[in-house]
Amino acid sequence: MLLVAEGFQIDTYYDQETLLNGAFLAPFNAIIFGLHQKTWSSTGRADLDAWIRLGGGMFIYSDSASGGLHSLVGLQNTVGQGVVNALISPYGLEVCVDQSNGIQAYRAGPAATHPVVAGRPVLEGEGVSPVAIDIATGATVLIPFSDHPDNYIRGVTEVPHQQNLTITNAVFAALAMTQVGDGKIVVMFDR
Repeated sequence: MLLVAEGFQIDTYYDQETLLNGAFLAPFNAIIFGLHQKTWSSTGRADLDAWIRLGGGMFIYSDSASGGLHSLVGLQNTVGQGVVNALISPYGLEVCVDQSNGIQAYRAGPAATHPVVAGRPVLEGEGVSPVAIDIATGATVLIPFSDHPDNYIRGVTEVPHQQNLTITNAVFAALAMTQVGDGKIVVMFDR
């Protein structure tokens, strides 16, 4: 695994058995949310916010069609969308529901200088769900959800399924980031 090769230690926790609070978060530099089923409490989200603002990092790479109740997962699943957006909406980021649009691939433009996308790595996945970004919050598009030839490799760039978005005049990304205090949040969604 790339992170272990770089010297990072990885611990895994099952969300249903985890209490998201300051004591839990304190030993970590970053937390990664993969597929998850738990809607975190407002207290847990407040502790997560405080930890991020002090320099913590949060990366969410889950499937926007997951989350919530196992019996309700699937394409255009607004329950899963709500689970994810409860964590990221306060930061000017919201995921659309799963677009159910097959294999897609995108990359940053040739002038990209951010270390995450410099060299133009390709983000490829099945059902890449667009991230709505409120640019006024300072959120950044690292890889656009765009049909521009500099970004588009294959797939669909139309965003027909945007249920329950609260961001108006959104810019859409396949990979997005925002600075929160001294911390960072990076998000992408793929089936």
